[in-house]
Amino acid sequence: MPGAYELRCELRGHEEDVRGVLVCELGIVTASRDKTIKIWVQDGPGFTCIATLVGHSDYVSTLAYLTPGQSQDYPSGALISGSRDTSVIVWDPTTAAPIAKLEGHKWQVSTVRVTPTGNIVSASLDKTIRIWSAGHCIATLEGHEASVLSLAVLPTGDLLSGSGDATIKQWSGTSCVKTFKGHTDTVRSLAVLPGVGFVSASHDFTAKVWTLSGDIIAELLGHTALIYSVAALPNGLIATGSEDNTCRVWNSAGQCLQVLDHVSCVWDVAFGADGDLVTASGDSVAYVWTAEDSRKAAPDAQAAYAATLENLKQQRAAAAAEAAGGQEQQQQALPPGVKVEEPHTLNVPGAKDGQYKFVKEQGGSVNAYSWSMQEWKWDLIGEVSGPPSGGGGGGGGG
Repeated sequence: MPGAYELRCELRGHEEDVRGVLVCELGIVTASRDKTIKIWVQDGPGFTCIATLVGHSDYVSTLAYLTPGQSQDYPSGALISGSRDTSVIVWDPTTAAPIAKLEGHKWQVSTVRVTPTGNIVSASLDKTIRIWSAGHCIATLEGHEASVLSLAVLPTGDLLSGSGDATIKQWSGTSCVKTFKGHTDTVRSLAVLPGVGFVSASHDFTAKVWTLSGDIIAELLGHTALIYSVAALPNGLIATGSEDNTCRVWNSAGQCLQVLDHVSCVWDVAFGADGDLVTASGDSVAYVWTAEDSRKAAPDAQAAYAATLENLKQQRAAAAAEAAGGQEQQQQALPPGVKVEEPHTLNVPGAKDGQYKFVKEQGGSVNAYSWSMQEWKWDLIGEVSGPPSGGGGGGGGG
């Protein structure tokens, strides 16, 4: 690595979390909770949005790109997106218009990828992987015992899939030929590491470097919350994004080289061919980082970003002190044994359908939430002001 990564620029335009990022010959592509996709092209030292793609009816979280000539179905190339609305949309990158909608998944599409032969592959919370050609599903891969949340395509064309069942499976054609076990929680993201094997990122706070024979040759330890994403370069550089509001840069031996602090959680990470790094954040901004001095942001922009982080750090420290002071009094008003958590924990998926979570809102009230596996979200039940009448369970009214 030529040097440490520093801020290059910020991509502002989305109205909600940036959930996915992709770097390809189109430029930088971002997907958001605001249901849109944006294409950004280089404009001087920064990037300008040249197109906003609208077509999904729920948030967009995953992107892939077919290069011109890669697919007979889309000879001019195509942008692929997957959404919580259960669909995959194929877009004409030159007109920003949808040219195909692939439907068949029952629940949220968690990730999309493309194969060397130009097929589209999608994974879903419905526990399946679908392979698409000419607008039709030509194969459905089943074998995981929980939601499939990540995919990677090996140079051979074999697929890797990571799941909420904490395993990684390798698929050749439509057959599972190997199952990798090593994580203790959901395998959220996968990235091919050329010449070595692949890297996995998990809700167990770890990332691991694997050989294709199944050996774990390095563990990346340092994150303090769920890891949502991982990306890798051919030179062995690895990046991970986490719920702990950081992106970490590692070497393939597991050494953390740098921590890039963010205002909010880091949903996705992607490297460009030039080695620059793009991060998708929960504050509705995508950030571009570079290790090349000629592309780094001006000192005043760097200072402004550092000041924002410091101010946020102080705000969180003050909020934590206030929460600690009122925690005992608050707990006395709730049923015995109830754990009250902060609002940001609602970004963390539940472990099972119907799981309860009690959250202290900004106004000081405590609300109860229930996890829906089908909708993959926390549903608000209502405010909790004390033990339910008649004692007992955790129900919440209408």
